[in-house]
Amino acid sequence: MSKDIKLNNSGLFLDLSEEEQAAIVGGISSSQFAFFFQMRRIISLAGSQISVSERGQNVALSQQAGYMSSEITIGVNPSFFAGGSIQSRTRRFNSFLRLLWSIMN
Repeated sequence: MSKDIKLNNSGLFLDLSEEEQAAIVGGISSSQFAFFFQMRRIISLAGSQISVSERGQNVALSQQAGYMSSEITIGVNPSFFAGGSIQSRTRRFNSFLRLLWSIMN
């Protein structure tokens, strides 16, 4: 059955090096970054068509299905907010919250 599958848009698939794959799967780890943001959206569509002719009668069946999934991952580096006075930590944290709010809207 899998022999009959036709690839219509091969340009949608990319070959990634091992280094690129590691960055996508695991993200970037550094104490210099305050946060990590990753958004993943998967859209999958499938369809099938069957036509049968017997004794002068034709029957055609068509079936389509679709699926969409979205995921957002946010990681926060707590050491970015450490150190300094309470006011400076509060300002950094509030700036971070404003940035998150702007991303989500």
